[in-house]
Amino acid sequence: MTTIQYNLGGGASIALPADIAVKQLIEQLQRHPAPAIRPEIGEYLPGQGGIYIGSRLKDGQVHHLIIPGGPDFDIKASHNNAAERIAAKGDINGFTDWRHGEQEDLMLAYINVPELFEREGYESIQITSTPYGQSSAWFVDFEYGGVGIDGRDYEFRVRPFRRLSI
Repeated sequence: MTTIQYNLGGGASIALPADIAVKQLIEQLQRHPAPAIRPEIGEYLPGQGGIYIGSRLKDGQVHHLIIPGGPDFDIKASHNNAAERIAAKGDINGFTDWRHGEQEDLMLAYINVPELFEREGYESIQITSTPYGQSSAWFVDFEYGGVGIDGRDYEFRVRPFRRLSI
């Protein structure tokens, strides 16, 4: 009999007959099939509460990201209090799992959907959740396309992000 061994972590493992392991895998895939079609960049997804801005790799996994609408969804916050202010907004378009975007998230948004962000003057700067040293954080400037650093206590615009639920 052929077996498949699974590492359960912490030094524990289990060996299952191959036919049972394959049957369980097939049942799992049938219960949670992969999406048939990837959304188009810039497409509003009403069932997800926002606009699809693309995907990026993080921790070896593909993360499909969405943001709520245009600049009217921005929150004024500093790096230090952005997560708190996003959470205080509560439900945004039917979801509460919005988070403060990392530098790579905002760079992806600049590349794929810059028209959804304010693009003139000071209002074009979006602070990220990515720290730079003890007292600064990265920002993305949607007017000029640059990235830079500024103090964590200074308030800028913050756009909530969330992973696409598939």
